[in-house]
Order: sequence, then structure tokens, then C-alpha cells
Amino acid sequence: MPSTSPVRVVLALVAVALVGALAFGLWHLVVGGFVNGNPRAGEFGAVLAAVAGALLVTVRAISRRLAR
Repeated sequence: MPSTSPVRVVLALVAVALVGALAFGLWHLVVGGFVNGNPRAGEFGAVLAAVAGALLVTVRAISRRLAR
């Protein structure tokens, strides 16, 4: 069984945080923006979800590169 490097542990923790940020952003987009009709909450949620999603894709690419 290979040992887990500290870099991979940090990447996993960052990925967990980004998934949380993505979910938080989607919550604001749907509940705040669409359900409650608050455009500021919807805009905040859309931006947060987009940035978190892009960073999550980047972390995944880095993790795959390290796995080689």
C-alpha cells in the first residue's frame, strides 16, 4: 500500500472545502435567487459556484497529474 503524501492530503482537504463552497453557492442561487427573488443572493451564488467549480476542476487535474 503506497503512503499518502502530504500534498495529496492537502489537495483532498482543499477539494472538500471547494465542494462545500460549490454547494453553498448553489444554495444561494436556487433558494436566495430563484425562490426568494433576491437578485443579489442569486448573483453571489452564481459567482461562488462558478469559481468553486473551476477551482475544483483545477484541483482534480493536479491530483491526476500527481497520480501518474
